Amino acid sequence: MKTTLSSDCLTKEGDQFHVNYGTALDQTNIQVELLSGKQQIYVFESDSLDGDGSGIFFRMFQSDGTLLTIDEDFQVNTNTVGDQTQPRIAVFDNDDFIIVWQSTHTGSSKIMMRRFDQDGVPIDADDIVVTGGTDVYTEPCVVILADLNNRFIISWSETEVSTTKTSVYAKVLEKNLDVIRSNFVVSTQNDNDRYSHMAALEYGTWIIVWEEVEVDQSDVMGRIFDSWGFPLTDAERINKEKGDSQMSPQVASFYRGTQYIVVFESEVDSSGVDIYFRIFDRFGNSKTAVDRRANVYSPNDQLDPKIEILTDDRFIITWSSVDQDDPGQSNQGIYSRIFDPEGYPISGDTLINTDVNGDQKRPSMKSFESQLYVAWESDHDSVGDEGFGIYAQLLQLYNSPSVQYSLEDQTAYSTDHFEYIYTEGSFLGSYLTLEATLSNNKPLPGWLDFWSSERKSNGTVPSQCDEDIEIKVSATDLCDEEIYDTFLLSIFNRDPIENRKVSDQSLNSNTETIIEIATDTFTDPEGDDLTLESMFESGESLPDWIQFSSNNYQYNISVPPDQCSDKWEIKIRATDTCDNVVETEWYLSLINNAPTANKPLVDQRVDANTELSYIFDEESFLDPEGVLLQYTALKSDDSLLPDWLTFEDQNRKFVGTPPAGNCDEYFDVKVTAIDCCDQKVEDVFRISINNLHPYTNNPLVDQIANSTHDFEYIFEADSFIDHENIALEYSAYLDDDSLLPDWLNFVKSERRFYGAVPNQCNENIRVKVYVRDNCEQETLDAYTLSIQNLHPYLNEELADHQLTEKAEFEIIIPDDAFIDPENNTLAYSAKLINGDDENLPNWLDFDPQTKTFSGETEKTESDEEYIIEVTATDNCQNSFASQFKINIEGNPVEKKSNTGSIVGGVLGGTAFIALIVGGVVLVRKKKGNGKITGDNDDVDDDNVDEDDEKDSEL
Repeated sequence: MKTTLSSDCLTKEGDQFHVNYGTALDQTNIQVELLSGKQQIYVFESDSLDGDGSGIFFRMFQSDGTLLTIDEDFQVNTNTVGDQTQPRIAVFDNDDFIIVWQSTHTGSSKIMMRRFDQDGVPIDADDIVVTGGTDVYTEPCVVILADLNNRFIISWSETEVSTTKTSVYAKVLEKNLDVIRSNFVVSTQNDNDRYSHMAALEYGTWIIVWEEVEVDQSDVMGRIFDSWGFPLTDAERINKEKGDSQMSPQVASFYRGTQYIVVFESEVDSSGVDIYFRIFDRFGNSKTAVDRRANVYSPNDQLDPKIEILTDDRFIITWSSVDQDDPGQSNQGIYSRIFDPEGYPISGDTLINTDVNGDQKRPSMKSFESQLYVAWESDHDSVGDEGFGIYAQLLQLYNSPSVQYSLEDQTAYSTDHFEYIYTEGSFLGSYLTLEATLSNNKPLPGWLDFWSSERKSNGTVPSQCDEDIEIKVSATDLCDEEIYDTFLLSIFNRDPIENRKVSDQSLNSNTETIIEIATDTFTDPEGDDLTLESMFESGESLPDWIQFSSNNYQYNISVPPDQCSDKWEIKIRATDTCDNVVETEWYLSLINNAPTANKPLVDQRVDANTELSYIFDEESFLDPEGVLLQYTALKSDDSLLPDWLTFEDQNRKFVGTPPAGNCDEYFDVKVTAIDCCDQKVEDVFRISINNLHPYTNNPLVDQIANSTHDFEYIFEADSFIDHENIALEYSAYLDDDSLLPDWLNFVKSERRFYGAVPNQCNENIRVKVYVRDNCEQETLDAYTLSIQNLHPYLNEELADHQLTEKAEFEIIIPDDAFIDPENNTLAYSAKLINGDDENLPNWLDFDPQTKTFSGETEKTESDEEYIIEVTATDNCQNSFASQFKINIEGNPVEKKSNTGSIVGGVLGGTAFIALIVGGVVLVRKKKGNGKITGDNDDVDDDNVDEDDEKDSEL
């Protein structure tokens, strides 16, 4: 950017002026600071003005150099015993300031401080002791932290009296003097660390540098701390080169505290002491690989460097140079040099002091915007030869030129006039000279003029095609520092113009036509000849049957007969000699007629498990263009045809057998006829599938079941037949469709009825068997189940009985004479068969509960016979009757002894009659049973012989 160095970058504003009021003896150790209103504060030490040794004084000046405070120097220290030396000053944001210094008023050296407001009025009535103890405290420094403006750091060199070891210490305080961290050691590596200097970094951190003195050399060391006074890094060496001495370090931060610069004296080369510097980021990482020398002149020593950061992050280094301002006199002069933020020099060595008589040394400086204030010690005082005094010089800084408003890209058109006036203030800087070239530094084209004083570029663009020209405008100041910006001048050749639209067209297949385009459809602004071409809007070529003639401005079109319906966007492109184009579009609509349904398709009906074959008429569908049609078949809902149905599209044939098990159903078949253009017509027919009901083949057989007996009935497998041979499902109900009785079970899979008939009376049950196929079609058959309650029966015939007249008797019907098959309780009744009526004779009683006939026979002169019928009836009114006879003898048999008894009964299952006369038993077997009891006790049948007749002696 900059090609040469110049000393014109700093210009003096007026003459150097005398700062101190009192001129007796020496005024030294100057430090200058600025308040926000550019008021200058010069603090220095002065011999004997406070009455005893050196004291600390300051004076304040307005920005124009006029005195702000009282005529005399203002005394800082209130304690005047001993020497007050080495003052340092720092300014708070509100322009209050603090001064620290070294004092021997207690006999040993201490560090003192005092605060003042922005008008120089003391805030503290007395000096405040910063350090205590018995060590020697010297070389103070003070810095106010960035981002924490109410917090400040004081550092100093502290020499232990007992060991003479010197270390750098520091203390962190609030503006109200609250101590954050007190008296902590900064340097820990050497026995002779001193001359510290500090700068604030971002986020309240700070960098401190010092001189580390060894036996035969010294180095500059640095360490970073946080706002509480705790180290963030170890102590690191600042100078890259080692050897001899690196001394008098100064540090300043820039780039809003993200970087810092350390400047120091160095004896690294053989020419003597020179000024060097290095740049670091806020973490202590070096941004300059080597130590960089600041001074140009080097035959003699360069001493006491100071550094100041300018508002644009450039920096200036000022120092004392031996024998440079007045060669041959070995005097010192004040020199400065300006550097860019990367550490590259902008200027050469610039002499600050005007008076070159005697020594001008140990400078201090401060800048505000474009002004720089430099103060120094001078031994050429205004009153004779009274020692050193303080002089200052106000200088004007020329800031680096910069771009404030970027140049804007411009557009110009072929054959048009172009003019661009740059925005005033586009470049900032002092005494700038503007120059315009191409970006490659070649001259501007001949047609384009640049007027520096008017900030203007103008000219008439020649007839040409599109072009981009990058133009560089450079601004150079008095320091030969250059800045530039570029803008892009885009020159355009205008596109051809569309004057009218091309009409859209519609054409049928198998049509020939010519479409003409108006010759003034396009024109070119520059009058260039235009080349026309036609294509699809996508850029693809038109088909062969569309021919476009650019010369005749017309289309020759022959639409083929098989061309499908479509709408094409066709583009006409007009191109000039610079390949600028304009395009217009028109639409060509092509029409192809769809096929039609001519004869309706015929609905079909088929039985399940029976083949279907249907060929629809070839004239069912017709294509207007006579194109061979393709057919597809789906269900009307666009689902696939069932697996059993096949469509042979070439033969227009549907064939297939609906499988057994297909229930009554129907579905609609959609036949689609498609021409070569994928145009379609549809028709629908219905296929209905019949599922036949199952039927009765072998009727069910009526069944009989006996009460209390097991019942089983399995009907024949062919009782029911399904036309489709589908397995049938059976169910059984009573005739009224109620459930079967609990005792009757039906096993469907076995076609079997079974169960244990309960004890019940006669009943006929009508059982229906339903048969269903898989389509829920059913038939039924029924059978009658007759349940019989069996009649009681005679187990043993009743025995006849022979009685005598006027004899008591008892005849008991045996319990097992009548048996009920179901073991039901029987009810008994008796009647007379051979009488006038059925009533028993009066002398004969019958107890049905005990089944006992009893009474006393009547006197009769002749034998009489009574036929008695006994009936046993069960609970279902089924009965069985049996008869026996009672014979009464009219003339009793003559007895051998006393009157005996006739005994009847059953012995061993054989009926008998015994006549007991005089102790002799006469026995005769009888068929039947019964028991006849007379006056005597019953005879134990174990005592009766089985012979037909036998007498037995009792």
